[in-house]
Amino acid sequence: MKFNLQVIDLSAALNHSIETNQSYADSYSVEIFADSIEPNVKISADPARLDQLMANLLSNAIKFSKEGDKVQIDLTTKTGRAIVAVTDHGRGIPQKDKLRIFERFQQVDSSDKRERGGTGLGLSIAKAIAEAHQAELTVESVLGKGSTFYISFPLIVGS
Repeated sequence: MKFNLQVIDLSAALNHSIETNQSYADSYSVEIFADSIEPNVKISADPARLDQLMANLLSNAIKFSKEGDKVQIDLTTKTGRAIVAVTDHGRGIPQKDKLRIFERFQQVDSSDKRERGGTGLGLSIAKAIAEAHQAELTVESVLGKGSTFYISFPLIVGS
């Protein structure tokens, strides 16, 4: 993958990703909720690749949410990092599968592919994009309650 890194406003990029993915959320009757996005957060990123990363995370969160659910996006800063959180209230990920979901062609349950579609590449691609931005992609999940995917980017201070 080629990357065109530049200083961007992560807050604006997240709002753009929300707008871009809203019709997909509407098709599942899911709302994307973003009332906790810290403004003017600068990172070095490729806007197109960042959009691809967010599309992968948002589409999974939407796809595995129930009708009427909300997907929450948060952006905070802490100790030199910009932390994006994408939270759903779906079925969650079993503990034994948390690391494996970032591998290529992996899905938690083979019925997911038939029921919800997908190739099992989205999270692998998201992780590769995150790593190319010197970011870390992690997940916390509670079975039956949902999942939160975190992306921790290095901040650009003073831009």
